[in-house]
Order: sequence, then structure tokens, then C-alpha cells
Amino acid sequence: MIKRVAVLGGLLAVWLLVVGFVAKSALDRLSVPPWGNPSGAATALVLADDTRIGQTFTAPLPGLHRVDVLLDAKAIESGQQVVFHLQPDAPNADDLWSTTLSLRENGGRQTLTVEFPPLRNSKGQSYHFSLEAPGGVSGEPIAVVSALEEMLPGSSATLNGQPIPGDLWFQSYYSLRTREKIDVLLSRMADGRPYILGVKGFYVGLGAVYVLVLGALMTSIVLSILREQEGSL
Repeated sequence: MIKRVAVLGGLLAVWLLVVGFVAKSALDRLSVPPWGNPSGAATALVLADDTRIGQTFTAPLPGLHRVDVLLDAKAIESGQQVVFHLQPDAPNADDLWSTTLSLRENGGRQTLTVEFPPLRNSKGQSYHFSLEAPGGVSGEPIAVVSALEEMLPGSSATLNGQPIPGDLWFQSYYSLRTREKIDVLLSRMADGRPYILGVKGFYVGLGAVYVLVLGALMTSIVLSILREQEGSL
């Protein structure tokens, strides 16, 4: 009897480890696409010596850690720099992140990529990023590409901190932890489905029933094998 319980317990433990490993591997491969405004008719906002061009937006996910902004710098000199600021979208808010970046010398359109430590509680929070050239611009003006006809929910391009029509061409990126990935996966499964199929808890319960049924089936098979072995002794 003791041997039967020990074997059964060991197999169930292995079964749970396998289920956990498979689930973790699937979640590790789960990613979310960037969010922002990657399209629209292009309009240039010139980054002059005394201007700040920016964008407000509401983060749709936790873990905001990167922002890409499309620039148009047709002819710039070596070492031309711009300063990126990220702050909460609130009056007189301090910078959450600020950094100085050098542009490529070959000019033309280029993506300015800014990475920073993940903001774990970014979901639903409003942010404002802005660009400035405090040392002045040498050569042709640097322009930030925008789309006047685009209006993302909770977003707006800004000039010297004041909202202006349209949105910049930008993308925001998010780094999710395991429990956040589970929430995203459940939201995808429930999105747009009717009645109880649109409730995330339904899929949690369905997964638990699946694991329990398979565990019970495995237990039944193991017990049958052990009985046959004991009967043959």
C-alpha cells in the first residue's frame, strides 16, 4: 500500500511539473506587438533651437520600456544630438527618464530608439515624451514626422507642451511578466466572444478542469497497472 501511494505521488508530481513546464514555455513565447501610430500622411514638425516636440499617450499595457520616434534629418553634421524626455502627463511632472542621443550622419528618415527600465505599472497611465535640440541644429533642420489626421485614443502631438492636431509617428513597446502574459492571453481568448465565453474566468476554470481530468485519467491508469502487478505476485 505504501509503495502504491509513493509511486502514485511521484507520478503525479512529475505530471504537474510537465504541465507547468509546457505552460511556462508557451507563455515565454507570447509577445505583444508595439502600440502607437506607425502610419498616416506625413507632416514634418521642425525641431528648432527653442522648441520641444512631443507626444502624449495612454499606455495600454504594463512594462513600458521602449519608444521609437520617426525623424527626418536630411543633412546633419557629425555628432548632432537630441535630448529625449519621458514624464507623466501631468503639470510640472519630473522626468521618469531622460537621455541624449546622437543621430546617424547619413541623414534621411531614421528611427530614434529609446530604451529604459520597464515601467511595471504603466497600464492605463498617461505619459508625455518630448524631443529637443538644446545645442542647436547644424545643417538642415531636424523634423519629427507626424500625421495630422491621426488621433489615437488618449493621445496627441504636442509643441512646447501644448496639444496640437494629430499624432507623431511613434511606437511604444512593453515587457510583460508571466502573470501579465497570462492576463493578455486570457483577454485574447475572451475578446469579442458572447456570454460566458467572453469571461476570462471561464478559461481559467476550463484549464483547471482539463488538468484535473488528465490527472485523474493518469491516476486511474497507474492504479490499474499497480493492481495487475500486485495480483501477479
